[in-house]
Amino acid sequence: MVELVWNSERSATVLTSSGALAEVGTPGAFVPEDLVCMAAAGCLMRTFLSLADEISLSILSYASTARMQSAAGVSRPHITVNIYIAVPTGVDPSVVHRLCRTCEDESGIARLLGSRLVVMCDVRVVCGTAAVVH
Repeated sequence: MVELVWNSERSATVLTSSGALAEVGTPGAFVPEDLVCMAAAGCLMRTFLSLADEISLSILSYASTARMQSAAGVSRPHITVNIYIAVPTGVDPSVVHRLCRTCEDESGIARLLGSRLVVMCDVRVVCGTAAVVH
């Protein structure tokens, strides 16, 4: 559960189920569009890393960008999440790409967004690196 309490003008304080506080709407604070992008990117990351652990897939780094966009002539915006993953030598990039596609099916936020979510996965094999033991 998330509790949102209006402060003044167009700002509010949000209390999350984890107990974290966030300011929404004030200058320099999160705007709702940022929160939706963070939810999509964060849920995909947690799902990906969980799936990678299940198959003992070694990941050197994971980063992503997310943004909300509106296409010309389309009334509803979509969110594009670009995922950047580095793996050590010996990891087949196609395995990582399949895991990214699986994330779209298993991530709760991805399922909620449906066709309004576009996920792009860029996998780099870093030569000369060893697998990380989990």
